[in-house]
Amino acid sequence: MTALTRVIRQTPVKRLRSYFNGRFGRDKIESGAVPGWFGKEFFAPHVLLKSISELDPEVHAAMAMDFDRVFDMTDEPGQQAIIGLLRDQDEWQALENPYDRAMWLFVNDEKRFRRAEEVRYADHNRQGRRWAGFSGPASKPISRSIEHCREFEEAICSLFNSQQAHLELYDRVRFGLQGELFPLTQAVVYREGLPNGRLEFENGKLAVRPYRPVLEAVITYDSSTGTIEVVGQDSKSRPRLARLFAEHILRQRIMGIFMPMREYDLSSLRIPRRFPTDPKDGISHVQVMSITMNHKDIPHASFIIDLKQQCQLTPYEFSNQGLAGGDPFGKKEFQICQAVISVHFRPDRTNRRGKIITLKLTLPNGCDLKGKIEKERLVCEKYLPAWGLVKKGKNHG
Repeated sequence: MTALTRVIRQTPVKRLRSYFNGRFGRDKIESGAVPGWFGKEFFAPHVLLKSISELDPEVHAAMAMDFDRVFDMTDEPGQQAIIGLLRDQDEWQALENPYDRAMWLFVNDEKRFRRAEEVRYADHNRQGRRWAGFSGPASKPISRSIEHCREFEEAICSLFNSQQAHLELYDRVRFGLQGELFPLTQAVVYREGLPNGRLEFENGKLAVRPYRPVLEAVITYDSSTGTIEVVGQDSKSRPRLARLFAEHILRQRIMGIFMPMREYDLSSLRIPRRFPTDPKDGISHVQVMSITMNHKDIPHASFIIDLKQQCQLTPYEFSNQGLAGGDPFGKKEFQICQAVISVHFRPDRTNRRGKIITLKLTLPNGCDLKGKIEKERLVCEKYLPAWGLVKKGKNHG
């Protein structure tokens, strides 16, 4: 099912009506260029979807792009990003569901909707390959003066040899483990990239059309800790972006020193063990699903003990029974370099069948769970350290 179909089926009729009215105007709707419901009480999603499929291709493409953006903001990270940017939540709380909320913001304040997309992008990529954290000064006021922002943009142009750059600076919040809100300042840096070309049809013939792409990086500043985080494609530029942000926006020079990454300790998984939890957190049980081991004297080689959901054995039982006495867990020359763990939650109002969070930990600091939703943050921030899977003193992020 496409994003457009999902949004049409899940969004209340009045919100869809406001989208079409605001996006295309009454004239186009009344002329039949796009669907409308003037004077109509009855609504059937399949009728609207059929009408949309018959639209002019350019109009259909523009609409599909809008609905893709709305759909992306209906998950938990998207909803949190929207909530974190709203000032008045009275009307927000009256909206019916995530689709209604995302479409409401898109229709009523597209600038803030775009900022919510940027917040989601920053949080989605946090602690990932596009992310880096730096030690900065705490409790520094943010300079929002036109002069200082222009200096920052000029420094970006000089750093990347760009012709144009644009800075957007605004306040937001990040959700904590217990739903608490931590204030942040977010800076979004747009810059013009190097010239490129793309193939297009022109009068029925292929032609190369030159263009300059717009590249984006996101910087967040936590005044309480002084942490500066940068999300961007180019790993080499992240320390420079952090230094420029501190120099021009915080008005203080920094070294651009990386924050220490969280490092994991999988040694406790060499033997069967319990994973204690608090009853209030709704976790029913925790399983080790897969273990990857290597030999300390044999580089570039490893083997995996991987159990499917239907298997009744633990990795340790399988190793003991299936390897005919060659159990590697009891041999010091073998070490665990990766583990997959599943955390099973009991059913609740959000997940009526219960939810399973599966995470992969890879030495020294690899984790594919970035804390994008509440249950993931619970596992990342509370339980990985509590279970002894994080090295002491290496618990950043």
